[in-house]
Amino acid sequence: MSKGIEIPDHEIVSLNNIASGLFGLRIMLVNVYAIKAEAGWVLIDAGLPMSAHRIRRWAESQFIRAKPSLILLTHGHFDHV
Repeated sequence: MSKGIEIPDHEIVSLNNIASGLFGLRIMLVNVYAIKAEAGWVLIDAGLPMSAHRIRRWAESQFIRAKPSLILLTHGHFDHV
Protein backbone atom coordinates (compact mmCIF):
# COMPACT_ATOMS: atom_id res chain seq x y z
CA MET A 1 0.00 0.00 0.00
CA SER A 2 1.30 3.45 -0.91
CA LYS A 3 2.05 5.91 1.88
CA GLY A 4 1.07 8.92 -0.27
CA ILE A 5 3.11 11.55 -2.01
CA GLU A 6 6.75 12.15 -1.22
CA ILE A 7 7.43 15.81 -0.49
CA PRO A 8 11.00 16.87 -1.41
CA ASP A 9 12.88 19.18 0.97
CA HIS A 10 13.15 21.98 -1.60
CA GLU A 11 9.33 22.23 -1.56
CA ILE A 12 9.33 23.25 2.14
CA VAL A 13 9.74 26.96 2.93
CA SER A 14 9.57 28.53 6.37
CA LEU A 15 7.54 31.75 6.47
CA ASN A 16 8.71 33.09 9.81
CA ASN A 17 7.89 36.45 11.32
CA ILE A 18 5.03 37.32 8.99
CA ALA A 19 3.74 39.54 11.80
CA SER A 20 4.16 39.57 15.54
CA GLY A 21 3.23 36.09 16.76
CA LEU A 22 2.33 34.80 13.28
CA PHE A 23 4.41 32.08 11.62
CA GLY A 24 3.97 30.04 8.48
CA LEU A 25 5.22 27.05 6.57
CA ARG A 26 4.80 26.50 2.82
CA ILE A 27 4.60 22.85 1.80
CA MET A 28 4.52 22.68 -1.98
CA LEU A 29 1.49 24.84 -2.91
CA VAL A 30 -0.06 24.92 0.58
CA ASN A 31 0.50 27.39 3.40
CA VAL A 32 0.16 26.30 7.03
CA TYR A 33 0.05 29.01 9.71
CA ALA A 34 0.50 29.24 13.44
CA ILE A 35 -0.38 32.00 15.88
CA LYS A 36 1.64 32.16 19.08
CA ALA A 37 -0.09 33.33 22.26
CA GLU A 38 0.62 33.29 25.99
CA ALA A 39 -1.52 30.17 26.46
CA GLY A 40 0.20 28.23 23.66
CA TRP A 41 -0.24 28.29 19.91
CA VAL A 42 -2.90 27.65 17.28
CA LEU A 43 -2.33 25.66 14.08
CA ILE A 44 -4.31 27.06 11.14
CA ASP A 45 -5.04 24.97 8.04
CA ALA A 46 -3.12 21.82 8.79
CA GLY A 47 -1.75 21.06 5.34
CA LEU A 48 -1.53 18.23 2.84
CA PRO A 49 -2.04 14.55 3.60
CA MET A 50 1.27 12.94 4.56
CA SER A 51 2.83 16.24 5.73
CA ALA A 52 2.25 15.76 9.48
CA HIS A 53 5.88 14.88 10.25
CA ARG A 54 7.14 18.04 8.52
CA ILE A 55 4.60 20.21 10.33
CA ARG A 56 5.53 18.55 13.63
CA ARG A 57 9.26 19.22 13.05
CA TRP A 58 8.54 22.84 12.13
CA ALA A 59 6.31 23.30 15.19
CA GLU A 60 8.95 21.82 17.52
CA SER A 61 11.50 24.30 16.15
CA GLN A 62 9.13 27.27 16.61
CA PHE A 63 7.34 26.55 19.87
CA ILE A 64 8.28 25.16 23.25
CA ARG A 65 5.27 22.83 23.25
CA ALA A 66 4.97 20.61 20.19
CA LYS A 67 1.19 20.24 20.51
CA PRO A 68 -1.07 23.14 19.53
CA SER A 69 -3.75 24.37 21.91
CA LEU A 70 -6.19 24.42 19.00
CA ILE A 71 -6.32 23.38 15.34
CA LEU A 72 -8.41 25.68 13.14
CA LEU A 73 -9.51 24.61 9.65
CA THR A 74 -10.78 27.54 7.60
CA HIS A 75 -12.41 25.37 4.93
CA GLY A 76 -12.65 21.78 3.75
CA HIS A 77 -10.32 21.38 0.77
CA PHE A 78 -7.79 18.55 0.33
CA ASP A 79 -4.98 20.84 1.53
CA HIS A 80 -6.53 21.35 4.98
CA VAL A 81 -6.47 17.95 6.64
